[in-house]
Amino acid sequence: MKKLRLKSKILLGAILMGGMAAGAHAFSNLPNPADPTYRWTSSPDAPNHPSEVLDNATAETAKGYFECDGDGETCATGTLVSGDPGSPATAEIKLEE
Repeated sequence: MKKLRLKSKILLGAILMGGMAAGAHAFSNLPNPADPTYRWTSSPDAPNHPSEVLDNATAETAKGYFECDGDGETCATGTLVSGDPGSPATAEIKLEE
């Protein structure tokens, strides 16, 4: 096998480190399997994806998807799909006031 030059070694090392960092970032952002997931239905007033359904998502994911995170009117309602048996059967996220 041909020996790599110093520049090639440095470039290869940088690519490998970047790939490992991206993989670690993706892994750290995975939801906890114990977190409850819901089938979300947004209201017609939702800022993003009004009157749409988002299946099998956590409350945090739904907040980002529908762009709702406040204390106003109901933005989306979720029905429990999976998670801790003690989780609420339904959940709501609210519009910003």
